[in-house]
Amino acid sequence: MNYTLTEDILRADGFSCRYIAFGKGKEPMVLIPGLSMKSLKTSARSVAASNRVFTDRYRVYVFDSREDLPPDFTVEDMAKDLALCMKALGIKGADILGISQGGMIAQYLALSHPELVRKLVLAVTLGSAHGRAQGLRRRPDRPGRVRYPLGHARADHQAH
Repeated sequence: MNYTLTEDILRADGFSCRYIAFGKGKEPMVLIPGLSMKSLKTSARSVAASNRVFTDRYRVYVFDSREDLPPDFTVEDMAKDLALCMKALGIKGADILGISQGGMIAQYLALSHPELVRKLVLAVTLGSAHGRAQGLRRRPDRPGRVRYPLGHARADHQAH
């Protein structure tokens, strides 16, 4: 590694969460992974190594969920926690990369705290709160396909 990896526990607003920071760049980036990343406690080095492409330009931050996650905690609640963590570390105007569930968290963050977001990149994620994107319709003539509303760049797309 040609950059420093920082691992720490952040305490903010009555909760604590683990986070890592790596990269030698001056611009902040917050990477929000999906559910496949179980804990930074066991995966910090592999997360940093697999995202080393960002380390020249960015100081990359990755936050775990709070340590005592309540069972009724929502994606929107996770975005609120993320905003508190970013503010506690003085991060604002960051480039945000949200992957899978992290993309859903990123969308709530951008809507509720636009001052924290400079750029927003979403990868393999949803654009709705209940698992259905607004305006998409199943195509009865082609099972497994959805139809985008008029004006969208593509007429149809394979649904997963």
